Amino acid sequence: MKFINIRELSTGTSLLMLGYGLVAGTRRIGRGYEFAISIEMGY
Repeated sequence: MKFINIRELSTGTSLLMLGYGLVAGTRRIGRGYEFAISIEMGY
């Protein structure tokens, strides 16, 4: 039971960090895409 709890805790923490990384990454990438698309479109 202890091993399962530790795994759940570690996976939950990693998922939380992964989710935060994805949110922060998509915000940065989103700005980059908007900038790249604006250049390609000529706006």
